[in-house]
Amino acid sequence: MFDNLFDWIDSSLGAWAKKVLSSLGIGWLSFEGITELASQLKDQFLASWGGIPQDVVNILSMAGFGVAFGVIFGAITYRAVMSAFGRLGKVIVG
Repeated sequence: MFDNLFDWIDSSLGAWAKKVLSSLGIGWLSFEGITELASQLKDQFLASWGGIPQDVVNILSMAGFGVAFGVIFGAITYRAVMSAFGRLGKVIVG
């Protein structure tokens, strides 16, 4: 009786453990990829921002362009993360 029980526990927990470890790996990889992409986009924007004449920068700053860029950039990052994790659930379950 115990042989069958232990075989069942081993097969059940083995599959569960594989799914958990797989999801952690895919989740970490997705997070790191999105973080790196966001960092590169932000650096590229800041490098381009430095080439704009100071008068234009002052007007855009008074208009709230920096805040608007932060909101838009945050929304794009949020959408990318939610899209990645939406697909992650299909990978783990399927």
